[in-house]
Amino acid sequence: MPNSSCRTRCQRSNPWNLLLEGLETSRTLDGVSVKTSGSKPYSLLMFVVVSILAGVLVAGLGVPFAALAAGATRAGAAALRDVPADLAVPEQHEASTMYLSDGSVLATFFDENRQYVPLDRISAEMQAAQIAIEDHRFYDHGAVDLQSIVRAALGNLAGGGISGGGSTLTQQYVKQVRMQMCNGDTVCEQEAQAPNLSRKILEMRYAIALENSLTKDEILERYLNIAYYGDGAYGVQAAARHYFNEDASELSVAQAAMLAGLVQNPSQSDPVNYPDAAFARRQTVLDAQVRYQGMAQEVADEAAIEEFDASQVQTMGNGCMGTRYPFICDYASRVLISDEMSVLGDTWEARRDVLNRAGLEITLTIDPVLQDTAQNVISSVVGPEDAAIAVADTVETTTGRILAMAQSRPSMGDGPGETAWNYSVRYDMGGADGYLFGSTFKTWTAAAAIQQGHFPDTTSYTVQKTQNWRGQWFQGCDDDKFLLSSDYQTTNAVAGQDKGTFNMVTGMMWSVNNYWVALERDVGPCAAVDMAERAGVELSQPIGNEQSLEDFNYIPSFTLGAAKVTPLSMAVGYG
Repeated sequence: MPNSSCRTRCQRSNPWNLLLEGLETSRTLDGVSVKTSGSKPYSLLMFVVVSILAGVLVAGLGVPFAALAAGATRAGAAALRDVPADLAVPEQHEASTMYLSDGSVLATFFDENRQYVPLDRISAEMQAAQIAIEDHRFYDHGAVDLQSIVRAALGNLAGGGISGGGSTLTQQYVKQVRMQMCNGDTVCEQEAQAPNLSRKILEMRYAIALENSLTKDEILERYLNIAYYGDGAYGVQAAARHYFNEDASELSVAQAAMLAGLVQNPSQSDPVNYPDAAFARRQTVLDAQVRYQGMAQEVADEAAIEEFDASQVQTMGNGCMGTRYPFICDYASRVLISDEMSVLGDTWEARRDVLNRAGLEITLTIDPVLQDTAQNVISSVVGPEDAAIAVADTVETTTGRILAMAQSRPSMGDGPGETAWNYSVRYDMGGADGYLFGSTFKTWTAAAAIQQGHFPDTTSYTVQKTQNWRGQWFQGCDDDKFLLSSDYQTTNAVAGQDKGTFNMVTGMMWSVNNYWVALERDVGPCAAVDMAERAGVELSQPIGNEQSLEDFNYIPSFTLGAAKVTPLSMAVGYG
């Protein structure tokens, strides 16, 4: 399949994106449009096929052929005219994989557990087995096999209707494509599998068009990747991994025969849940290989007695629950479907579908060694069942990339010591209510003051241990000032350094609250808020009159940490 990729570099101004190192698609997302042929041989062939099918249907209903032959032919011709002129073949749905920075897999996301592999990565044994049981003359006939149609027609005649049979592997691939295009719509899926004449005609016409555009090998490759092999495994690679813990390129005769046999009725014949049915289908495939492909009987007999090793069955997790770092995984997946990632789609539903279907390869910046170290430090101090919550976020100072995100409750769930909250991030990204960071907010006031030309060593105030700031005029957002008309009393907390004259350096050293309120009065809360926003600080959850940091533009307590913000955004801001 053709390859293309897109890479998203995270910008410092969007701290929630700094977790993603790279985002790549393993294949293109655009479909292939296959147009049907209008040639005379094609029309003649379709006329013959429709005549056979229509004739069998009429005979099966017990109506005299002579009386309805003309009507059947007209119905067939009308059906042909109603068939769309082309078939858009979309890329097959693939699982997306999320990696840590060391290349280890953190999680997978999928609607259908599939990893697309080219034909040269599928064992010859598997290719032969699938062809033997589904369409042993695949390389000898065209898109429609008249020989098989006649044989199936006679069987349908005996059965009194159109029950199936006669479909080539190309027609079956067309059916699978149509099923995929239903995107889970049950009515659409029922129509795509309906045992009626119009569906057969549609599949044959598209199959003929497809074989004008693709080689037999390309069709076989696509079929082996789209087919469902039961127990949640879509495509031969996922099936090989799931049932045998093998790569599709390493499948043996016995393994290939078992997988090939599952396609007919995957929900009732997989070896995990229906071992007897799986063994019976394997035998049927081996018999077909002996009959049609000249497989030596002793090879088939040896494959037929091979046991299925259930201990090798691999179950691929879907999503973040149960992964090594569930909250990191959950945050990254939320970032991917957020509005910040519009490159993946215009709506969150579209972006979710891309995540679950497009075979993305997502590399996070999380360093597992640093992550485990941070987690061990947290866990050594605060236990998961303690009332207190501890959080540690580590970012790279030069880039703002997130390297670790640990919390005292690292397990996702509702059991003792477990939680559903990622305490590092915003509420709408899976976080909690946020935290008051207290005196760390004095940094934003200091930065705003320095930007306005106030020098740290010469900007001094004489303050008391306890002061009430009611009646003081504070700098507003522009040239305006606002009068604090309500009581607001603050106290310096460090004994021995709780009153006197301080400059910006000593005021920070001793965390003198009243010094910083005095400085904020002259600099303006608005300037401090602006500096915090520019650094990336975020409210955890908009509540009441606090919808954003800008709602603190006229709140003197901002410099003492009155806003509930996220630990991650503070780590990014300080980084």
